[in-house]
Amino acid sequence: MLGETTPPRPGAASGSDAEALLVGPPIKNVAGTPPQTPWQARREKSPPVSGASDQGLLSGHTRDVAADPSTKGSRLDRGVWRAGLVPPGLVPGLLGLSVLLSLGLIAALFALASQHRGANETIRVPEGDFKPTGVTKPVPGAVGYNASSATVGNGHWCQIGMPKSDWNLTQRLQCKAAPQLRVKSLTYNLEWWKLFGQKKGNGGSAGRLIAESSRVEPYDLMAFQECNDVQRVLADAEHAGMVNSRGYRILGPLDPFTGAVALAWLDTKWKAMMFGITGVAEDAPSEWWGERYVAWVRLQHRQTGATLLFLNHHGPLPVHAPGGLCGPDATAFQLLRVIGYHAKPGDAVLLLGDFNANATSATVSRLAKHLEQAYEGKKYGGVDHFFTKCAEVAERHNLGRGGSDHEALSVVFKVR
Repeated sequence: MLGETTPPRPGAASGSDAEALLVGPPIKNVAGTPPQTPWQARREKSPPVSGASDQGLLSGHTRDVAADPSTKGSRLDRGVWRAGLVPPGLVPGLLGLSVLLSLGLIAALFALASQHRGANETIRVPEGDFKPTGVTKPVPGAVGYNASSATVGNGHWCQIGMPKSDWNLTQRLQCKAAPQLRVKSLTYNLEWWKLFGQKKGNGGSAGRLIAESSRVEPYDLMAFQECNDVQRVLADAEHAGMVNSRGYRILGPLDPFTGAVALAWLDTKWKAMMFGITGVAEDAPSEWWGERYVAWVRLQHRQTGATLLFLNHHGPLPVHAPGGLCGPDATAFQLLRVIGYHAKPGDAVLLLGDFNANATSATVSRLAKHLEQAYEGKKYGGVDHFFTKCAEVAERHNLGRGGSDHEALSVVFKVR
């Protein structure tokens, strides 16, 4: 998990809502700029990922990121993560020039490899006529979020109004009776820096875990945290015998640090109707790595027409004091607002992830007032969670760690 003895990493831009794959967010602070502190200065030393704009990025038409290296903010941009950013004066004279030329050659070779690989890939970002969305207002037809005048997280960009006492998510979603459709889901924090960085994938152990646990019934939905490349994970799973690894569409990660949240859903069964990655929290100054996000996608079952909102969150640090910079109430309410702004009546809601908050935390208790707790892990006091609304639990499985420091957890839901 982030926050252990890990290599130093720059932070992410703050206060963002990104509505497209692999593109950095704009910087904004809706509550004004707080006083400068050492941790904030450390944040500002890291420039935003390329592709940022004042408006955020809109969900778009079909785009094969790997096959289009010219796309701003594409996988190529982030596949060489700042490899070309050499501080001026670091390498003088010809030595510096040779380093830059070498890096350029590496980037060019990577681009050619990406183009060749992308031509044969079936994993693409969602297709269709998507509409821009954000945290400023609900999409048409959404259940909404009724905020009161009382606010939490005051003085920070993640300040938010508390939900009014009459805001009832169950009533607004109009949960249908008799759930029938099985939906198999997974959440897995991959501890990328160690499992894939230091251990070089550990012989494909994470992919093997996924393949072995999906032999009888494939995963409909997968949520990854600390995941820098979903396709690498799925390729390892395919090598271990997963037969439908190329049938998934993916969203994320946003960046290789605190934005390393990603989704995968089985495209042969589910059609994506809207998607995004939204900033909802930020680490506390005492253990700051950056902003924290929730990745989400609204899906429709191709056969039955059932709809659901699938969300993946990686929560703010520190674990011993959950909620980060804005506190547990603001983190929980930010997540609920994302749900309210994108879920529509009749949807099931599935919120998964590593919340960096255990079952007794204020973050979890606030969420549990509006969502049902379906399952939790054991590591770090139980920080990995499943929350749901308008769905029932059919099966729960702790699949073990697969080389990570977190357990992979699976829940089979029945949705209406």
